[in-house]
Amino acid sequence: MIQPSVRVASPAASGPRHPAIFNLGFRIFFFAGATWAVVMIGVWLLLYAYGLPWTNHFAPGPWHGREMLFGFAGAVIAGFLLTAPGNWTGATMPSGGKLAALFLFWLAGRLVTFAPNFVPASVMLVLDAAFFPVLGLYLFQLLLRFHLVRNLFFPVLLLGMGAANALTYGGYRTAAGQALGTELMLALVVVVIAIMGGRVIPGFTHGRYPQGSTRNRPALNLAAMIMLIGALAADLAGVPAGLRAGLFGAAALLHAARLCGWYTREIWSDALTWVLHLAYGWLVVGLALHAAWSLGHGNSLLARHAITVGTIGTITLGMMCRVTIGHTGRAFVLPHGTVSAFVLITLAALTRVGLPLIAPSAYLTGVKISAVLWMAAFSIYLVQYGPMLFKPRADGRPG
Repeated sequence: MIQPSVRVASPAASGPRHPAIFNLGFRIFFFAGATWAVVMIGVWLLLYAYGLPWTNHFAPGPWHGREMLFGFAGAVIAGFLLTAPGNWTGATMPSGGKLAALFLFWLAGRLVTFAPNFVPASVMLVLDAAFFPVLGLYLFQLLLRFHLVRNLFFPVLLLGMGAANALTYGGYRTAAGQALGTELMLALVVVVIAIMGGRVIPGFTHGRYPQGSTRNRPALNLAAMIMLIGALAADLAGVPAGLRAGLFGAAALLHAARLCGWYTREIWSDALTWVLHLAYGWLVVGLALHAAWSLGHGNSLLARHAITVGTIGTITLGMMCRVTIGHTGRAFVLPHGTVSAFVLITLAALTRVGLPLIAPSAYLTGVKISAVLWMAAFSIYLVQYGPMLFKPRADGRPG
């Protein structure tokens, strides 16, 4: 078990004896998450479009859904949670061998399912599903030691993610016939984004434009979160379609109002700010599409991909760029291609969701184009930001 340290890092501390990629959690997990985003979608595209041979514990469709959430999104969440608490507490976060062990734990979960003829399913489950509870237990000890009760929801959500992962190995289904574990994980990731989005989006926006019109309304935030959790829970429970549509519709309206309050017209001069607003806008779209689908319009895949490609893909890419620049000690000057990456991920979401809505016969074409655009966006991150992750901080400080 990794024990949280209370030693505060200082610039005078002796330099690390390990590669810079293992200096802090965001480095290795952002690199791994972006790499997996490209590899996983590339493999899925080949499987979906060309039906290549496949050997895995999971069929191609369930594997794709799992790896989008437990693999890609899980890596980005881990990178954030192994970095940000150091700022909240002043504690030294895992690095070196401890961080490498956590990364290998995550990686084992990605690879072990490719050995169904050699590794029992029970062993796969433990290797894969235990990653989130281990991370949650570490974070719980750290937050409790520093009395950060406000953030104790993170360990709870991580335990839920571990349970969701375990459920995928049991083949459990929702009332609508969808994989229960994957749907639960999607709901938990959406809750994380909604909570953290409510902190960082208005915070970053007001910090960047203190004279702007950004407003953060606590009562509205609470109502929006309650309605979102209610809608997601109703979806998992399979409540009647009319009630489900009402909950998702109300959640969409409340989160749209929330986003409008955060908005100020100055954001369009700063890509690192507008990309976060855009990502949250996709959450509103996804919730609205869920409401429409519940009433018999559209289909659930479009609603799901508005959230997975639009919300999760866009906000992770935006936050990875922001955190990488800031935590490697560089000035907030965007590397070449950053705006192009944001445009590409936006086009990926528009193509995956919008093209099938406009022309249902072009569904397969939309999937192919969206996949290529997604891979291009995260490839730009790897090319432009990857070298920063492997080098010591530009300002000479630890981290």
